[in-house]
Amino acid sequence: MLEEKLNVGILLKDTSSEVVQNSLVKDIAHYVNDYKLDVFLGPEWIFMPPKRVYTASEKNKIIQKLSQKINNKNALIIPGSIMWEDEKLFYNTSPLISKGGLIGEYHKHQDGGDVLHASFRNCRKKMYSRISHKVFKWKGYRVGVEICADQGELGGFLEDTDKPLLDLYFLVSCGAYLSTGWAPLKNGGYGLNSDGDDYCSRVIQRKEDAYNRLVKVNKSKQKEGCLDLYDIVMQKNKRK
Repeated sequence: MLEEKLNVGILLKDTSSEVVQNSLVKDIAHYVNDYKLDVFLGPEWIFMPPKRVYTASEKNKIIQKLSQKINNKNALIIPGSIMWEDEKLFYNTSPLISKGGLIGEYHKHQDGGDVLHASFRNCRKKMYSRISHKVFKWKGYRVGVEICADQGELGGFLEDTDKPLLDLYFLVSCGAYLSTGWAPLKNGGYGLNSDGDDYCSRVIQRKEDAYNRLVKVNKSKQKEGCLDLYDIVMQKNKRK
């Protein structure tokens, strides 16, 4: 087995109240580029205007701008979630950005305050409610994402369908935290959480005895912008 060390940055941001939107893309790009991150994770509802939700075009522009500003194109960027709407529905979506573009999106489907947020922003669309269980690929790793109230459903899906567990599991939340209990991770895999309610980070690793242990923060840059830094070591199969 080969080992690969990944530099991880998890944003600490209070998203239980309104977040200033103007510099978010610039700030995230700064964190990724200046700290040479391989992985960046933000909390739920970080991209949400105070009096409306984003349009589909605006959502796509956020993703495009982030993609263009990241120096390490092979980094995995999950900036948190974006509230947006199209002609029929409204969405709470976490994009997965890498290689200069979008590699996938996860749409939340359980209502954990989303309908209330949309109502306050005069959105009359129905909530997106389809189950979006999906496993993404990044650098050969199996990656899964869930948003807050959806937590646990992906693991149940993988277990019921007898599909392989994940190398990396991301929980984007505002009120839910990643526990050291069962998570949909293979041995040696990592779970990562950015919680916008307690504005905290949490990282766990699955061990061979099926026990998930907490991973200590390597450095905390709270004075420089509220970022927790972690070093995680992934196991990769040696290519023939």
